[in-house]
Amino acid sequence: MELTLGIVLPVFGLVLCGYIVGRTRLLTAEGIQGLTNFVFYVAIPVLMFRTVARNDLPSADDMNILAAYFGGSYLLYLGAVLIGRFIFRLPLDQLAIFGMGSVYGNTVMLGLPLVYAIYGEAGMLPLLIIISFHNPMFITLTALIVEFGRGQNKTTVQVIFSSLKIMASNPVVIAICLALPLVLLDWDLPVPVDRFCALLSAAAAPCALFALGASLIDYKIAGKLDESLTIVGLKLIAHPLIIWALTTYVFRLDPMWAAIATISAALPTGANVFIYASGYGIYVARATSATLISTGLSVVTVALLLNWIAN
Repeated sequence: MELTLGIVLPVFGLVLCGYIVGRTRLLTAEGIQGLTNFVFYVAIPVLMFRTVARNDLPSADDMNILAAYFGGSYLLYLGAVLIGRFIFRLPLDQLAIFGMGSVYGNTVMLGLPLVYAIYGEAGMLPLLIIISFHNPMFITLTALIVEFGRGQNKTTVQVIFSSLKIMASNPVVIAICLALPLVLLDWDLPVPVDRFCALLSAAAAPCALFALGASLIDYKIAGKLDESLTIVGLKLIAHPLIIWALTTYVFRLDPMWAAIATISAALPTGANVFIYASGYGIYVARATSATLISTGLSVVTVALLLNWIAN
């Protein structure tokens, strides 16, 4: 446990530091947004670019992590929808946000720094594979359910095309695409470029955690807490258990890859759930509460998970 706390406490300590600085207004709203933009559009894409450029392409067996992670996530999404429908009597469009909140984790702003702190660069490749498909797999499904529930005129093709456009403009996906030719041609990064990328990459983890903490000041606990807490329970407990079972016993992934997939599943609800709820004007308060509560509780649940994995 001492080793686990030595990893978890510094990581979440940076999140807390960012929250305190944001709460005391030592950093303005514009400053927080600027730092977030630096992390999302510069530091993390450069880290991803360097990681891909310095590694071999994943094998066909490595891609089993996608079947395990998203197969298990879709299973939980369905379970969440059934819970939301038969226990909370939610309409279809709200069920989409309820389901998304149960499986959509903060894989970039929290997952990347956490996995990097534990496994270093060796842990980036499996997480990168998950991140690359994270948005299109969950956002497309959620958008389809919302549009269908609202009886909108958008066709399935339009929704999928819109999701693909979002994916294509994602800085992380762009960084991966830029690095792939180097891998395919077996070219090494020139030393000055590699060192430049290494310097920027080093800023990704601390800045991402700090920006995450600072951004939490805009979240408030509101709405029906029983629904929010159900989302939190599904995300922090059910999700990692399902992914661990699939990666370990069904797909029999490499232990490190299975552990990283499980850690990814144990991450708190990501901010995009709140953003999409706000964009559609549905389930906003409960999505906000789930994001804030799950982030706070994940300090404990992630620490327990890491200690269990270590043992």
